[in-house]
Amino acid sequence: MTWIAIALWLVPLIGQVQVRPVSNDTEPLGPLNMDDLGLQFLDKRLCGDGMNFTSPTNVMTKCHGAALGLFIQEFKKVYTHCGENSPVKQTIEVLERAHNKTQAEECTLTMTDHKNFEDLIDAMKHFAWRINSAY
Repeated sequence: MTWIAIALWLVPLIGQVQVRPVSNDTEPLGPLNMDDLGLQFLDKRLCGDGMNFTSPTNVMTKCHGAALGLFIQEFKKVYTHCGENSPVKQTIEVLERAHNKTQAEECTLTMTDHKNFEDLIDAMKHFAWRINSAY
């Protein structure tokens, strides 16, 4: 009868234990919440037109942090140009929080030039989609 009592206690106990892998350099960044990024509010925003932008393409998992850093720089250019009331501030804050979770890696990234702000937004959406597709 004792072994039955032990088994009854072990089943719920084992069900509650969660083993998480130790974080390493190649662990995915984690999903980016598209609503939090606020990209939908930037689509029709004309501020940033006439500016040139660059974005990374075909980013390997270990280089997500470096790519986020570059996107942050580009969105900060728009923020500086458009002013403090620009909705791009929310996008920058979300990207910076995600960037703070990444490991510093030296990466060589392939860059793409964009002639308008909307193309930069599309590149950010694609990058976020690639990160989120890992989940």
